[in-house]
Amino acid sequence: MLQSLDSISKVKAHMGPAGGLYPAEKLTRAQALKGATLDAAYASFTEDSLGSLTPGKKADYVVLDRDILDENLPERDILSAVVKATILDGRIAFGEI
Repeated sequence: MLQSLDSISKVKAHMGPAGGLYPAEKLTRAQALKGATLDAAYASFTEDSLGSLTPGKKADYVVLDRDILDENLPERDILSAVVKATILDGRIAFGEI
């Protein structure tokens, strides 16, 4: 999650100038998520089986206690998001939904 936070805030987790480094290069939260999922699968030639929540694809994901894609949620609150459940290969491995 820290890599995605760096991409959207351009601030390292606990350091950096106000407004971040190179603020014009910030990604939206949706762009950061796509870069870590579908774009990563495409880059590894696995987009047919990974990278999105689509029937027939493998599904590894987490359910958080808040919507970190909500652009109104302060960036600092992303790091305090709590994992409510972890789903591995389509099955609940931790927590509950």
